[in-house]
Amino acid sequence: MSNLTNTKLKLIAFAILFGWSLLAKAQTPVAKYGQLQIKNGKVSDKNGNPVVLRGMSMFWSGYPEGSSFYNASVIQTLKQDWCVDVVRAAMSVETGNTNYVSNASSEMAKIKTVIQACIDNGLYVVVDFHTHNAQNYKSQALTFFKEIATQYGNTPNIIYETFNEPIAQDWATVIKPYHNEMIAAIRAIDDNNIIVCGTKTFSQDVDEAANNPV
Repeated sequence: MSNLTNTKLKLIAFAILFGWSLLAKAQTPVAKYGQLQIKNGKVSDKNGNPVVLRGMSMFWSGYPEGSSFYNASVIQTLKQDWCVDVVRAAMSVETGNTNYVSNASSEMAKIKTVIQACIDNGLYVVVDFHTHNAQNYKSQALTFFKEIATQYGNTPNIIYETFNEPIAQDWATVIKPYHNEMIAAIRAIDDNNIIVCGTKTFSQDVDEAANNPV
């Protein structure tokens, strides 16, 4: 084989490998993993293979330190420069300069901006009802999650987080019943997307939940 032919073959091989590399980089997390599921106790992809999602949590939406970052440009930067798989949108329930209890439309607009940006960029998004006392705001939580499930539940991007870090509430009588109520409301609309259920002591006492599951 001549040196010229050998050089051509090397160039073709390089072009193929370079094309595959670009394709791998262009593939978004949602395109790669698809509809997430829980299989054998692990977060898994559409084929049942375990996956690890890496990403960033937004700060409480209702505080000045966090609210300005609830925009599409930030989400695009997180994807392109930080290479994240998932973003967590933390909706302020009753605290902050503004919050869902006092101004639902304002906070919902922020959350939906982040959700839509994640969908547009092929990222997963954890939709977080961000409070340590969600049991006191069940009616608001039901309204919130029903709206999110109705509008976005048909996309594989959504991950619901129904109760951010309970503190000292009792699992069996307070936290679990709350989760069950939210799960029923979400599942009436969305059968597929994962629901994250926080446990006692800032989601540390997982043994209680394991022994008395939702």
